[in-house]
Amino acid sequence: MIDRLSSQAGSGQVTLSDRSKYGTSVNGQRMEGDEPVAEGTVITFGLQWNTWTLSWRPLTVATSLLSPADRQQLGQWLIELGATLLQEWAPTVDFLVMTSFKLSVKSVQALAAGVPVVTPAYVRTSCECWRESTISPAVTPDDFQPPFDEPSLNGPDFNLGVDPRRRTLFAGKQFVFTDEAQHQRMRSAIQLAGGTSMLLSDGKLSASQLVTPDVMVMHTDVESPGINRVKAVLKRKRLRMVRDQEIGLAVLRVSTERDCNPAFNYKAAFVTPLAGSQSQGVHAGR
Repeated sequence: MIDRLSSQAGSGQVTLSDRSKYGTSVNGQRMEGDEPVAEGTVITFGLQWNTWTLSWRPLTVATSLLSPADRQQLGQWLIELGATLLQEWAPTVDFLVMTSFKLSVKSVQALAAGVPVVTPAYVRTSCECWRESTISPAVTPDDFQPPFDEPSLNGPDFNLGVDPRRRTLFAGKQFVFTDEAQHQRMRSAIQLAGGTSMLLSDGKLSASQLVTPDVMVMHTDVESPGINRVKAVLKRKRLRMVRDQEIGLAVLRVSTERDCNPAFNYKAAFVTPLAGSQSQGVHAGR
């Protein structure tokens, strides 16, 4: 197993300890005791001779809705870890850091991508382990999940743990937007959950296609002849437009039974009161 990590800058150093009943080989040579290994080292162990190649990738972190003070402190810890703090979401993000959980664009992206959402305390604890050049099996992201900041999100339906089902939650579903800015804001989260999106103005879907079960027309307060026709078509089929916050709620619940379901009658159910923003319930702030 990997027993120790150095705190030196650069690509780091790893010390390998042989805990295999059947022995361990490093670059084809049987190892004895502890041995330092570098990036590119080929490690073979076990009865089935499992072979692994050691590679180094710097830790990458994104944040959402952190205060300036929390962000500054986090940045200091990340510098010590040799990690990278990103301003925007990217496929390389390893953790999303929040002091408390709210539905933001980046928090929905993290959940959909299977990226752990943690408090700054997780990074601080990791930094402490780094200083001591040890790995603690007790330090796990699940133990550092941020508390829900909105009472309406508390309950058994809501879980911040990594769930692989989220990656295919929107598989086969298409989200149709009437607003370009709204589309750009939400398209990544939809794609990360396996769905597709488009603009209504692209004209790729007929009226009959807009009322199929796997098509969600996104809510808008804009009035125009074209949009009013779409609203009338949906109303005749007893369907409704879908609001932005439903994308986040569906991902959080890992369910489209009510959220992102145009046939679900939200008027007869409790509508989760999310704080308003330019994205109609999903916080757009960083």
